[in-house]
Amino acid sequence: MFFKLNRRSYLTIGGILIALIIILWALPFIFKKYAINNSKELIGRQIDLGKLKYNYFTSTAKAFDFKMYELDEKGLFVSFDTLIINIEPLRLLFGEKNLEQFYVEGLEVNLALKDSTFNFDDLFTFHSNPEDSLPEEEQEFKYHLSNLELKNANFYFDNKNVNTVTQIENFSFFIPEIVWDQTEKSGADLEFALNNGGFFKSSLNINPNDGEFDANIQINELNLKAFYAYVNQYAEINDFDGKLKSTLNIHGNVNYPIKSLVSGNVKINDLKMVDKSDREFFKAKEISTDLRNIDYANSSFKLGTIALTQPYIYFELDSTTNNFYQIFKLEEELEDGIENEISTATTDTSASGALYYQIDKLKVDKGIMDYSDNLTGEPFNYHLNEIAIDSDTIKSD
Repeated sequence: MFFKLNRRSYLTIGGILIALIIILWALPFIFKKYAINNSKELIGRQIDLGKLKYNYFTSTAKAFDFKMYELDEKGLFVSFDTLIINIEPLRLLFGEKNLEQFYVEGLEVNLALKDSTFNFDDLFTFHSNPEDSLPEEEQEFKYHLSNLELKNANFYFDNKNVNTVTQIENFSFFIPEIVWDQTEKSGADLEFALNNGGFFKSSLNINPNDGEFDANIQINELNLKAFYAYVNQYAEINDFDGKLKSTLNIHGNVNYPIKSLVSGNVKINDLKMVDKSDREFFKAKEISTDLRNIDYANSSFKLGTIALTQPYIYFELDSTTNNFYQIFKLEEELEDGIENEISTATTDTSASGALYYQIDKLKVDKGIMDYSDNLTGEPFNYHLNEIAIDSDTIKSD
């Protein structure tokens, strides 16, 4: 039996379709307006958004010119130029989160630390559960994540305690696929240049089933002068400079990161440290070492060869102290250590976790030392050169 639609029925159906199309077309605008006007209540910060688009046929959402402001709404906390998210919502019915694309371009993140407060602490407080609230029941989900890409991102960390800004610019990575039941590890390669000099590159492989991972990190020509302000917190110095080159291999489990094992090598070229009187007290043409096995969880540090090429040391000794103790503020630590030793003299010292270290070989080539002895009140100065050391194994036991 067939129903014949009259002209009025066609107009009604057509009107409904047109209204539906208008609603679907207007939804992104409505959502954008609502999100901006209620962002403080929704996520704890004021935001702004240039455009929001949604393709109902491909389930693809696109956001442009996003801005999240600082708590005082004066500066920018996070912003990006383009965000693309492509999902398969029907897979949620089968308990699977399927993300076909996640793409962010032009991300900029501004982090800041003052005293012990970060500029994102309020967000943690906002999104944390109240102490008296019941924890939500976790629902197990399968997942399939594809085409995860971050392009041309910039990160800035302003440490106001030492008046230093650390920058990571043009940071990009691409992860082709991560799935819940895969039998092989997923890989992620990262590389970026630091604004103050240096290049960082890493390769990470992780198994989402058991959390096992291995990572390779390469640092090349990292300018140590950028870390002067941090070193100056622990040493009375006017300058700290050099170039760091390192390759690190890390094996572990994301569920127990402290048990990770580290190996690799570290090399520093043209290291220089200058004291408050603008005198170089330590420098070296090259310092290199092989990290055989660093096991922090078990306090075990095994090094291969430590080699110092053309090192220079200025050492000044008087009746009560020496310049190294003064520069690195070791006198205060020594006094604290003596007090702690006295207060704990009667305690059990057989606890596990004793420090173990091993150095296979220590080599010094063409070393120079200026030694000033002030023990008698009248300085005696000594100059030693062509110092050479070639020692065998040095270890703690």
